[in-house]
Amino acid sequence: MDWHYIDLSGQTIGPIDEMELIALMDSGVLTAESWVFREGFDDWMTIGSSPLSHHFKKPKAALKSSDTKPKPASSQKEISKPEKKSGFLKGIIVGFLLCFAILSSLYFGTDVIVNARASIEDQVVEPERLGVQEIFESSEEGTKIQAVDEVEIVSNEVAPPSDDEMKFAKLLESAEAGNVDAQHEVGECYYFGKLQKNDFTKAAEWYLKAAENGHANAQTNIAAMLVAGQGVEKNIEEAVKWVKRSVEQGFAKGEACMGSLYEKGLGVPLDYELALSYYEISASKGYLKSQLTLGEMYLKGRGVAKDLSKAAGWYGKAAVAGDLDAQNAFGTMLLRGMGVTRNEAEGLKWMKSAAEAGHPTAILNLKKLQENQLN
Repeated sequence: MDWHYIDLSGQTIGPIDEMELIALMDSGVLTAESWVFREGFDDWMTIGSSPLSHHFKKPKAALKSSDTKPKPASSQKEISKPEKKSGFLKGIIVGFLLCFAILSSLYFGTDVIVNARASIEDQVVEPERLGVQEIFESSEEGTKIQAVDEVEIVSNEVAPPSDDEMKFAKLLESAEAGNVDAQHEVGECYYFGKLQKNDFTKAAEWYLKAAENGHANAQTNIAAMLVAGQGVEKNIEEAVKWVKRSVEQGFAKGEACMGSLYEKGLGVPLDYELALSYYEISASKGYLKSQLTLGEMYLKGRGVAKDLSKAAGWYGKAAVAGDLDAQNAFGTMLLRGMGVTRNEAEGLKWMKSAAEAGHPTAILNLKKLQENQLN
């Protein structure tokens, strides 16, 4: 589960795994107001409004009654003026038709009056017969109609299940039958709110079931939730156990997680050399997160000797694979000649590629470049 965040300088950092993000939150580098993004989100959001908001010990203040948003007028279904006058109009219609019936009786007899009245009563149907329900409330001004449901024919038919409900029911049936991939996918549905409402507790339960059945990705996911205390009680030691199991299967994401644990000293001794080793094994398998992490480590000299050439090399590999963060970083290094021969045309190509795909930092960088050219 990879995350991106925007630092104080406006730079987009990432992807980083959830354990690393939580470590930044614990250290105070990231706050509830910090902007983050990850796969499954529609847009950037603050940590305080993200699935990790519960990690901060101080709970959000409860919404005051005065802060509660009013219901939209369309949902209140207020009665229009013509509807309030419906009783008066009904009386006029009934009176007119009765007068017509009386005049007709002079020629056709009194039976016409009876039949005419019956006809009138049949035509003036009470609202309840059409399924209209009115809620009244007494006040000093008299009885006021508070709301009226839409007129519809009353039906006892039960609405058929939606496509999402049917898909989830089928997936759940497969998961309960022991399909490990389905078990992991049910966990994904509950974690991201796909086909089903978001529920971290149920997500953790299904990730754990899949992890116990040997699903490597589920093992890294339940480890991340254990580190965050998300849907389960926080337990770093248990998280390390699951990460090791995924590494035993040669899972690249698990190797990246193990590198992160050693880099941060979470549940294991702080060891940059081991962290670098795990990142390199994972990156050699094409795992983009590890390639980006290595690029950043060599660029900033974090735990290793600063090496711009190696940084550009790792960023370049991830950029070719389509990672937007890498494309922005590699484009910047080409424009500035950092670790590579300066090539403005090639640098702009990579930066534009990231910007056109919606990368916020690349868009900002291009805007600055254009402003500098104009000046």
